Amino acid sequence: MRPPHFIFLLLSLALVPTVAPRRSLLAAAEVHEVGGHEHWANNVNYTDWAAGENFHRGDWLVFHFQKGMYDVVRVNSTDYDRCSADHPISNWSRGHSYAFQLNETGRYYFICSRGYCWGGMKLALLVVEERCSAAPAPSPLPSGSGRFTAPSTVTAAVAVAGAGVLAWPLAAGSLGFRG
Repeated sequence: MRPPHFIFLLLSLALVPTVAPRRSLLAAAEVHEVGGHEHWANNVNYTDWAAGENFHRGDWLVFHFQKGMYDVVRVNSTDYDRCSADHPISNWSRGHSYAFQLNETGRYYFICSRGYCWGGMKLALLVVEERCSAAPAPSPLPSGSGRFTAPSTVTAAVAVAGAGVLAWPLAAGSLGFRG
């Protein structure tokens, strides 16, 4: 029977290829602080601010605002153009900040319903697909270089796992572990 630490080592190495790709996708999401250092406030040009950002599915918007003075209302395009909160999709007025995840591609519209929308306190943005977290494509091989191609991440992980499995009996024996 194999010692428990040996089984744990095998299971840990087997999970490396399945966990690593998911972690890189999570790291790809960005947090956009609405308005930059000016936050969600009156007399800020949110059209210019949004033009300098790239919004992808999975990203987050964070609205920081003065408690009791401003709110954040998600509306449709018609209510956005009219500065109307009569048909809100969602509304946040408590606290001093609001985080909203951009879960779908498409257009999003936000306004402040407390009269400041007419002064420009509104935000329209377009969300596109998630960022590609894959590595860039390798450059073409020079002519005459043969048929060699670099191993994939999974192949490399399997090779590392195999090396660990082969090296473990040697290391365990030298450390005094006996199976």
